[in-house]
Amino acid sequence: MKHLTAFFCAALALFMLASPQKATAAYPDRTITMIVAFGAGGSADAMARTFSELLSRELGVTIIVKNVVGGAGTLGQAELYKAAPDGYTLAYHPMGVVVSQPNLRKLPYAWDAFTPVAMITQNPQTLVTPKNLPWKNFKEVYEILKANPDKYMFASSSPGGVAHVAQEAIFRSLGLKVGHLPTKDGASAAQALVSGTAQFFCDPPILIKQFDLIGLAIMADERSPACPDVPTFKELGFPQVPNLSLWQGVFAPKGLPADILARLEEASRKVVESKEFQDICAKAGMQSRYMNSADFDKQVRADYALFDKILRDSGFKN
Repeated sequence: MKHLTAFFCAALALFMLASPQKATAAYPDRTITMIVAFGAGGSADAMARTFSELLSRELGVTIIVKNVVGGAGTLGQAELYKAAPDGYTLAYHPMGVVVSQPNLRKLPYAWDAFTPVAMITQNPQTLVTPKNLPWKNFKEVYEILKANPDKYMFASSSPGGVAHVAQEAIFRSLGLKVGHLPTKDGASAAQALVSGTAQFFCDPPILIKQFDLIGLAIMADERSPACPDVPTFKELGFPQVPNLSLWQGVFAPKGLPADILARLEEASRKVVESKEFQDICAKAGMQSRYMNSADFDKQVRADYALFDKILRDSGFKN
């Protein structure tokens, strides 16, 4: 009888130890909420919904996209900050929400109080210019700007945003003095080029065809498939220009269990590497790019540091 009692106690102990592991291994077993920090119908929302639908298939559960609009994306990030780190509340963010806004305003959360789960898209910033100006390539631009400080202007889609920081980084790293013309969005900045109000703008490569512009150079180590004829700054002999890409990615609250993170990483990788997702990105003029959590975390930190330096150097941050 004593042996039988000991056997049942041991079995019960093993069951108790195994139960939490089984519960974790079952992730996910209910609906996941994907926060999008911008309004329905916009470009960020469209890609988030596309990705979420494909991720839902991989995970085998419903994913509901929840638009939390306001504060240039910071209200959505604040909601993610308050969520439990259980894998059932995620966010799909463009980089501005994560690295630009925390450099521009005081927020109720630390900028790095989140877990970067996976990078989903990555589009190198491309310096563009109209076709009716006295240059056809960046080497000519460099010589003309060097000889004419403060004569020309670059447009940005918002002060402190990605396009602004990209161009400040380009011109400051090369010792070129170019004025800044802030506008309300990317389309307005492109129109400033067309009208002649500004001469430069930075955006992903799709802008070249949309507005019939010249692509001067891209901020990356390799040329982009979206604009294979546009060289990198490094190719042109300007290695001091930093790399900068406009990325989108999935984030979770800090403290996400390792096994849940691994499940989300693997499912995200399968989505990003699928032909269906890659074809959708190509039609939208975007590049799909998977990066795991550890590498994505390094990228986020490097970009935050770059924004911090450029915004301080240009007087937008004290």
